[in-house]
Amino acid sequence: MKAMIVAAAFAIGLAALGPARADECDKVIENVDDEMTIASLAYALRVEELSKKPPQNDAQRTSFLNKLCNAGGEILGVQRGVRALSAECLKGADRRKKLGTLDDSIKKLEATLKETCG
Repeated sequence: MKAMIVAAAFAIGLAALGPARADECDKVIENVDDEMTIASLAYALRVEELSKKPPQNDAQRTSFLNKLCNAGGEILGVQRGVRALSAECLKGADRRKKLGTLDDSIKKLEATLKETCG
């Protein structure tokens, strides 16, 4: 959640930068990839943690599913924030490649969350 808020704040800040935007975008894009890696690892660790103790009854299954769906929603938010930043900052082939990869990833995660979480 924190990474998503940071990404959104950067996107808003970049819109107001004007001519200095290119320099700021370079710095942001460098850090965004690191943030995305951290968020993905945190999500994987959360899923692993949840999977260690399988639910034994309906209440535990509901709690398990809620935690899993919340973690998935957070990573989806981070991906959308990264996509917004990439769309604003990247140019040319890098932009097309990155946006294509992010769009595919976002669609897959959305489909998984819709199937799993409703």
